[in-house]
Amino acid sequence: METRELRKQSEQRYRSLIEGAAYGIFRTSVEGQILDANPALAQMLGYGSVDELLALNMSAIYQSPHDRAALIDRYNRTRNPRITADLKWRRKDGSELCVHLSARIVTSEDGSAGFEGIVEDVTERRALEEELRRAHKMEAVGRLARGVAHDFNNVLAAILGTADLLLLRLKTDPTAREDALEIRRAAERGAALTKQLLAFSRSQKLEPTLLDLCTVVRQMGAMLQQVAGPEYPIAITTCDHPVTTRAEPGQIEQVLLNLVANARDAMPGGGTIDVEVSAIEYDGARRGRYAGLPAGEYIRLAVHDGGAGIRQDHQAHVFEPFFTTKGTTATGLGLSIVYGIARDLGGTVTFSTGTDDGTTFEVIVPRIALP
Repeated sequence: METRELRKQSEQRYRSLIEGAAYGIFRTSVEGQILDANPALAQMLGYGSVDELLALNMSAIYQSPHDRAALIDRYNRTRNPRITADLKWRRKDGSELCVHLSARIVTSEDGSAGFEGIVEDVTERRALEEELRRAHKMEAVGRLARGVAHDFNNVLAAILGTADLLLLRLKTDPTAREDALEIRRAAERGAALTKQLLAFSRSQKLEPTLLDLCTVVRQMGAMLQQVAGPEYPIAITTCDHPVTTRAEPGQIEQVLLNLVANARDAMPGGGTIDVEVSAIEYDGARRGRYAGLPAGEYIRLAVHDGGAGIRQDHQAHVFEPFFTTKGTTATGLGLSIVYGIARDLGGTVTFSTGTDDGTTFEVIVPRIALP
């Protein structure tokens, strides 16, 4: 009787330990049927109870069923009883999460094999690591771009000055004068690129002030329409009250001009470009969507296009400097500049994309109350 009572107490302690664990814990059959799980796993995956999980197969949880098959294949090849891996799983609502899995092969009392695993949600951690990696890369490339831009400016100054002298001497020779003008135009295009490099490296002196982004965006409507062209009507939606942040007006202009130009290029056949300004409250827990952003009040500046979306293999690179899918005519600096400005303003930039929904870029900046 005493042994039975001790066993019962031991089982209760074990069950309490599993159910109160902060990490997800589960047991499955080799075929993937979930045999047992703890509440932490159900909560992590967005299910209301463990019973909902027990009705599922692991194929409903993996973002790609091939990932689980690859893990089992790895076990069959190595016969290592313990498996660890970083994986993409799927919540009940379809959203993606990144997990670190540590599992082992187990044999039940009836002799059947299965897996036991411990799962940690590392979505936010991986997002922060990626953000840090990107920031370090941007800093290094920014230093390089700054040095190149200043040296290039000196070269361009000499070219522009010489071209102006040639134009003065060639007033009576139209053909040679046109050649000199072409030299000057090429140098001016180089100067525009240099300006982009300096903006990217953020070496220009800025004078931030309190700006109502609703007013700024409405005032830029005509300019944005001119950049987009007549086949791309701009639909602007703003708040009915001021939403202010501290920024230099040129920064907001650069953000909007780059995002609208990108939206236009994403729809070669034409289409509406939606520009929206709204106030949001962020609780700091949107599962890595706004990685590293503290809780608080923010302004969301969003630009949406109805294009084909961004290819999966391009999505990790869209904010990298000089990355472009537009051929040799593009510098690949537009989204890098947007990223740098958003970070300088104390915010972030992200995007969502899909083949049926187009692409939406969101620039999130702190909202500052008027004094």
